[in-house]
Amino acid sequence: MFALLQSTDSTSSSGELTKPPASWIPPPGHNWRAAWRDVVGTKHDIDFCVSEFHLLDTRVKCMRQIHKSPLLA
Repeated sequence: MFALLQSTDSTSSSGELTKPPASWIPPPGHNWRAAWRDVVGTKHDIDFCVSEFHLLDTRVKCMRQIHKSPLLA
């Protein structure tokens, strides 16, 4: 999934969220815009936690602090 996000630019030059690639399938019962926004936001949060914290344990704590709801799988 993250390889797919890295291969596409998730935001346009104006800062708006771009449409996901055609190969991406949203979770059943979810609006693709809301799900794609969550996926992109989660990727940015993971990038932040990885760049700021070097130990896996502290990265997990960082993610739990940022995301109070479950992550999309």
